[in-house]
Amino acid sequence: INSANNKVIESITLQGSPVGLAMAPNHNTLYVVDWFSDRIIAINTADYSQRREVMVAKAPAGLVVSADSKTLYVAARDSNEVAVVDTKSFAVTKRIAVGAHPFGLSLGNDGTLYVVNVYDNTISAINTRTWAQTQIKVGEHPYCAVPSADNKSLYVTNTQDDTVSVVDLGSLNRVTQQTIALIDVGMTPEGISYDAANK
Repeated sequence: INSANNKVIESITLQGSPVGLAMAPNHNTLYVVDWFSDRIIAINTADYSQRREVMVAKAPAGLVVSADSKTLYVAARDSNEVAVVDTKSFAVTKRIAVGAHPFGLSLGNDGTLYVVNVYDNTISAINTRTWAQTQIKVGEHPYCAVPSADNKSLYVTNTQDDTVSVVDLGSLNRVTQQTIALIDVGMTPEGISYDAANK
C-alpha cells in the first residue's frame, strides 16, 4: 500500500496461512510468518518474486528483526520457544525455551528481547548477548508488548482483563514485583505500539 495515497500498488500471493509480518530495519526484506506450515518466508522488497523459506518450529507467531537486520527472532507457540534465525544464511542458529504459548515479541533499543507468554501470564526478558532470562508477571492472557524508547518501561496488553500492564524495566534485577500500573482499556486489547515522537 502506498502510504501517501492509501492505494494498493501490489498484491503478493502466498500459499499457506500468513499471520504476522516484520520488516527488516534496512528495508530490504519482508518476513512473513506462515502459521500452519511452520515456516518463515523472506521476500525481497526490490523484487517480490525473490523469496527464501525456513522451517522454524510448531505454530510460529510473533517475530521481530534486530536493529542491524542480521537476526530474526520467531515465537513458536506450540513448542514454547523462540527460534533465532541468521538472516544471511536463513538458518535457525538457536532455540530458546520460554514460557507457555509465546506470541508477541519486541526488542528494546538495548537489544533486550521481550517474549509474551500467553498461558503463563508472563514476559520473558532475554539478554540477546548472554541469553540470560528474567520472568515478569503481568495481567491475564497477555498478547503483545512494546518497550519505551528509553528502555525504562514496558507496556503489555492483557486480553482477558482488558488492561495494559506498565512494567518498570529498571527493576528487572530486583526481587520485588516489576509491574507498577494497570491501565484499564477497551475489551480484549491485543496489539500495541509506542510513539516516541508524540509521547
